Amino acid sequence: MTRSKSTKKTINDADFLKQMVQTYLQEYLEQEMALHLGALPYERNAVRRGYRNGYKPRQLNTRVGKLFLTVPQDR
Repeated sequence: MTRSKSTKKTINDADFLKQMVQTYLQEYLEQEMALHLGALPYERNAVRRGYRNGYKPRQLNTRVGKLFLTVPQDR
């Protein structure tokens, strides 16, 4: 019984790592888009170089599993 509990914990740890990597990459994509456009979402300024235009769903295969990301688009 001890072995099955440790196996269950390992699976949860793997899911936790997958979720952390996915969250990190999603936040990175958002920050990269803000830097590219020169403005945060809903921010108005004179140096803005474009506008956001929705998201495109993408899958990324990694060592921790298949990640589902939404990649921001601009126009």
